[in-house]
Amino acid sequence: MKIILSVAPQHSILLLADVENDAAEVPLDGVEDAVVSSGSVVGINVMAEVDGETLVELTDEPSDPTDLIPLFDGSVDTPSRSVSLCTSDWAVLAALAVGDDEARVRIFGSTSTRPDRVLVVLS
Repeated sequence: MKIILSVAPQHSILLLADVENDAAEVPLDGVEDAVVSSGSVVGINVMAEVDGETLVELTDEPSDPTDLIPLFDGSVDTPSRSVSLCTSDWAVLAALAVGDDEARVRIFGSTSTRPDRVLVVLS
């Protein structure tokens, strides 16, 4: 499945997590990096909200884009087998089911800092 949306999130950050995971911890280190992770939450710093919207694609379909820069290749804990893309106040923008209690996450962006286009590939 592929979900595409255009957002200008408050604080210019998106969170990727299993929102049912009571042990989820928002990463606090590396907040200036394009992507930061605590293992249970992945933070994606995107284009400043005052500069416009960021195009975000969330997919579980195989993808290896040649026009985007790899920003992250890791995993996120998914005890309820679901990954949600959220704003900084945990408003869910999109969600996909995953097949295990840990999902591989690959993130690509149009630039290495505060991208205006982001691709999130779950597997």
